[in-house]
Amino acid sequence: MAKKIKVAIVDDQHLFADGIEQLLAQYDDIKCLGKADRGAKLLASDYLTQLDILLMDIEMPEMDGFELIEKVRSTVPELKVIVLTMHNEKAMISRMLDLGANGFVTKDADSSEFIDSIFEVHNNNYYFNDHISIKLIKDLSKYTGNKRLYETKILTGREIEVVKLICEEYTNQEIADALHISSRTVENTRHRIIRKLNVRNLAGIVLYAVKEGIVEV
Repeated sequence: MAKKIKVAIVDDQHLFADGIEQLLAQYDDIKCLGKADRGAKLLASDYLTQLDILLMDIEMPEMDGFELIEKVRSTVPELKVIVLTMHNEKAMISRMLDLGANGFVTKDADSSEFIDSIFEVHNNNYYFNDHISIKLIKDLSKYTGNKRLYETKILTGREIEVVKLICEEYTNQEIADALHISSRTVENTRHRIIRKLNVRNLAGIVLYAVKEGIVEV
């Protein structure tokens, strides 16, 4: 039997959280270990360290999503986080990326997108729908300001090739086929790029590529 993806929900809108929990219950590959209406309740839970993915709201009383993700990252650094939000502001997306968010889903998304985001983050470490991906790239310099999201290091020619294909939303296998290398080599190269640039996920690679002119907007 395949291992279930273990998730939890943190959202103070009880009706919304209940709906997501009911949706997740329809999928055999996903198991919801719990839900909380406050960040403090999640941090005090006995299931936090067991999670694969956290579905997290931003606007919550007592502790907002920005503070919560920082605390989660210090406690369970490998935990993947999908941000649930009603907003698509570039500044918010940029800040959450800097804090290590792996994906964003707007609360008016359809049920299939919620499920897709979980599988995409679990399998490929990130999820951004087309609308948010455009926001990440357009007018990048206006919302990143002087704050660096990475440390500039020299990439090899092969690493730059991989970066370009990542920015074109190629999967690991598609990159492998295009460059005539193995998918394992692609995975190793991707991790090496992440370490060199000191970013947390593939979105950080995209931000770097745009800022450095590796890809054109």
